[in-house]
Amino acid sequence: MNSTNPQSPIPNPSTSSGQSPQSLIPTYFAEKMKIIYEEDGVGWLSQLPSLIKMMAQKWQLTVQRPVDNLSYNYVAHVTQANGTPAILKMGYPNRELFTEMDTLQIYEGNGMVRMLSADRENAAFLIDRISPGLELSDLKDDDEATRVVCRIIKALRRTAPTQHNFPSLADWAKVFGRYRAEFGSDGPLGLEDVNLAEHYFEQLNASSNDAVLLHGDLHHFNILQSENNEWVAIDPKGVIGDYAFETARFLHNPYPWALKNPDLKQMINRRVDIVCEMLGFDRQKVLIWGFCDTMFSVAWSVEDGDVEHLDWMLNFANVIRGMIGE
Repeated sequence: MNSTNPQSPIPNPSTSSGQSPQSLIPTYFAEKMKIIYEEDGVGWLSQLPSLIKMMAQKWQLTVQRPVDNLSYNYVAHVTQANGTPAILKMGYPNRELFTEMDTLQIYEGNGMVRMLSADRENAAFLIDRISPGLELSDLKDDDEATRVVCRIIKALRRTAPTQHNFPSLADWAKVFGRYRAEFGSDGPLGLEDVNLAEHYFEQLNASSNDAVLLHGDLHHFNILQSENNEWVAIDPKGVIGDYAFETARFLHNPYPWALKNPDLKQMINRRVDIVCEMLGFDRQKVLIWGFCDTMFSVAWSVEDGDVEHLDWMLNFANVIRGMIGE
């Protein structure tokens, strides 16, 4: 792949409504879509400028700029016709994007950002813009940040809907089988760790009687402070599984800085102490879910070709694995 300036947008002539839609698509985001979705991603990217314009016209939006550090979806700051700021989110049509819409619809703005409109046909939706939008990662007191996460987890607890299209944690765990099939013992991850994570997962999943709707990606960058100083969750995955799993994602975040903590064990111990005190979870269960989720993350990263901090993630997995049973 040719190297590109991550801030350099795809050039495009201007349009009659606000900024040029194509000028709002950063090159680094376009390159990532091509890597993940290959030819289908190229096709979707070619349609994205017209889709942005279509949604802006449909919902009477002025599109301003994409958010910093786009990842798997296109997300932009917009202004509604009445002057109220909002966020436009669009993505290559996939199950995860639609389960996010479904999750937002269930919560209706309670503990989670409110969805204003959705267009499933065009894989687009509009949500409130959280202001001032301070990320939990900006909170310097790690103990307090952990307490915030626990309060959010309590607020978001919902029994799994009787009828739904959400994936389960067992669906997520299939990544281990895909990894073995592709790499065997020759991949960047230790097969022993992959097999151990799968073993732990099967044990916990089989013993769990607590199937709830989980955010699934509850970490420091997905919790924002609103103008009334409340903390609000954004970007839910929407997955059904054990309630204690919701604690797992934030243990190895904020990414990648938490991974580089010179005393990972002390950080993990302190976080787990607070989690168990506030939520009443079993300590070993929290540690095992933390290990399993870290291995989910590294296996997915390998699948997506995103291995920049793989060594740090594997080191974290090694540390938390060693704490299990202590």
